[in-house]
Amino acid sequence: MLMRCAGDAEAGIAFERLRSSVHGYAFPQVGTISVSAGYTRVKPGDTPSSAFERADRAVYWAKLHGRNQVCSHAALVARGELADDSRVGDVERF
Repeated sequence: MLMRCAGDAEAGIAFERLRSSVHGYAFPQVGTISVSAGYTRVKPGDTPSSAFERADRAVYWAKLHGRNQVCSHAALVARGELADDSRVGDVERF
């Protein structure tokens, strides 16, 4: 999902609202379900694949660490939970 937000905090609030709404709904055939989400800011020079890769790493972190949560790639990197080995574009710079 792509969305325009003023910043990381606003994106986190929007995703948390979605997670909470889905988790709070009783689906007729399965009951409640959980949502794990990861998100990232699109950086200048990003390709779609590099931005989605960062978000994907955040969602997998969420799934491996309890599920039913929303994780920001930038926040995980800042806390040292993930390494910031993302590349700009498909070319590694050295």
